[in-house]
Amino acid sequence: GENPAAKVRLYPEKSRETFLSPAQLRALFAAIASLEEAHRLWRSAVEAEQATGKEPRGLDPFVAGLFKLLVFTGARLGEWQQCRWEWVDLEAGVVNLPDSKTGAKKIWLNQEATDVLTELLRIRNRHTPWVIAGRRPGAKLTDAHGAWERVREKAAELLLEAERKRLAEEGKDPEAILPAVRKSAEVLLQLRIHDLRHTYASMGASDGHSLALV
Repeated sequence: GENPAAKVRLYPEKSRETFLSPAQLRALFAAIASLEEAHRLWRSAVEAEQATGKEPRGLDPFVAGLFKLLVFTGARLGEWQQCRWEWVDLEAGVVNLPDSKTGAKKIWLNQEATDVLTELLRIRNRHTPWVIAGRRPGAKLTDAHGAWERVREKAAELLLEAERKRLAEEGKDPEAILPAVRKSAEVLLQLRIHDLRHTYASMGASDGHSLALV
């Protein structure tokens, strides 16, 4: 009746916090835009009855919007997944969450976040209460991790591609990628969704804002 693992000493867990650099953020947003455009072109082909084969590994606008909102607001993934349109006040620039991990909470919206929400409001199904709508009518998005893998793979690819292009323009060997750039791409490949929240906090702190304000 005893737990055979009771006396096993565990390896210490190492906490990991990742903050994206400007170059990594550019690659991330370029990846989101590229995958969102692939989805848009596929949808246009479906509507024109010209689509062939399976849906490409793109991002629908609600998933893309989710990732942008995580960067622009620093909110938790679950807070946006559970968010309803009735809680969003675009005029006041705030989302009033009745409950969160820390109780009732306000998510303040900058212009970028407001622009994302305005576009999602424009294209939403009016019978869906959820800001981040799922694929099934009336459902919310429950799992974004498969889409996130596509984003970070594309972001790492675009980061290396941009560096190769820069080297070629300077007359250098495009394959002579600096170890630091390769390491930067590796960071993107390992990036967790929660790291977007860390990046938001890091940007606020680097701008001189207090931890309480962030």
